[in-house]
Amino acid sequence: MLSTHRLPFGYSGKTRFRLRTRTLIRTMLPALLAVPACLGASHSYYVVDSLQDKNNVAFAWTVNGESAGPSAQGLTITSGSGASYITRVTTASKAYEVAETLALQKSGGTYVIYLRATKDALFGAQSTGSFYAFVISDPLISTNGCTASAALYRALNGAAVQIDSTSIACGKAVKYEAAVDEDSSLHLSSNGVEYLTWKDTHPLSGSGGIGASGMPAENAITMVEIGSYGDTAPSANQDASLDFLSKPSPSGDIPTATPIPADIGFCNPPDDTGEDETDFTYPGLSPTGYVDCYLPSSSGGGGPGGGKPPSVCTFRAQYHTFSGVAAHGYVTWTTNIMSSYYIFEGYEENATDLLLVNLGSFPYTTATPSTDPVVAYVSSSSSCTYLINLSTSQTRINNAKIAYHILGPNSNSVWRYIVSQISGLNTFTPPLGAVGYSTKLPGVE
Repeated sequence: MLSTHRLPFGYSGKTRFRLRTRTLIRTMLPALLAVPACLGASHSYYVVDSLQDKNNVAFAWTVNGESAGPSAQGLTITSGSGASYITRVTTASKAYEVAETLALQKSGGTYVIYLRATKDALFGAQSTGSFYAFVISDPLISTNGCTASAALYRALNGAAVQIDSTSIACGKAVKYEAAVDEDSSLHLSSNGVEYLTWKDTHPLSGSGGIGASGMPAENAITMVEIGSYGDTAPSANQDASLDFLSKPSPSGDIPTATPIPADIGFCNPPDDTGEDETDFTYPGLSPTGYVDCYLPSSSGGGGPGGGKPPSVCTFRAQYHTFSGVAAHGYVTWTTNIMSSYYIFEGYEENATDLLLVNLGSFPYTTATPSTDPVVAYVSSSSSCTYLINLSTSQTRINNAKIAYHILGPNSNSVWRYIVSQISGLNTFTPPLGAVGYSTKLPGVE
């Protein structure tokens, strides 16, 4: 079907796509109600990753060195040469914090938090890249508690120099927070106690990250959080020239919708039994083109083979650029038991000139989730609760019958509202050209 796109702030098309998720949510609720609904509530984190979803590592991290990758228990790096995970999530701020949570069952290992790091940064016997690194090494667990050594290193083009060191408290579950100010002051703290601080008069630039080497197999990094440091509130940057708005709108065929994949993990093959189905519908499919999803067997669900909800859900706030300017924001989500992703985005429906929401397996616009920049990333078991927020938000926006306007409300207005419903996605500064981001959605907020 040929459809025109009114770019850059939404999709114009006569075909309306609808995804009803009520039973998908009911399917997942038994496993989700027991987990907290908010992540990082006391901090402005734009990366929240439990390091359990191996399928999504490439979207959030540049990996250097030897690492088997995330697992159900988190990230364990046993190699002596170590590995680093440097964030790929973009931010314009020079002041940020990297928090790392460790589960220490045995003594030993070296654990690293990187600040202002180049993408090839790796601390070790043969360091690479440029970075600041807070290094916690050789935790010793005894009947008297747990102690470790902490040191700050500055590396330039692979040459790492120790700046300072001290002893630091640890434990079977311990969180370390490293931060860098705008003036390049560096801080390492844990449980409200600051252990190391230093200001660099020749500051480096780069991203945050974590890493390790020589970890006992029983130990794991169970959470990494990266976010703003200080009290600067995110604000939309709308100073970009709007000259490109007058350019001809591209057009093309809407991609053929792909069915909900069988490996989604809690869905059975399509049929029309009418039993507790998710009612996923797609353009071009008859009303019987549903995918049945039953409650998991452990919860008394029926259906062939039962099913199970995902244990980890991953959300990404992304944007697509037109003429070099960020003009269309959206959210993608997937789970550890899915081979594909789903997209939540606002668009303009030609037939009604209304601002509507698409929640489906392909974008309505020319957005390319596999390569578009990521500005916020949340991946954990508790983040699966946000699927309820997405479904509710879609219904509220579509029922509000909001008139679309190219300067807002538009797809960026929807983007802001959606990320505000997912803790950890709502803390980034919108990229240059996100016109309409700050516009409220009438009848919704």
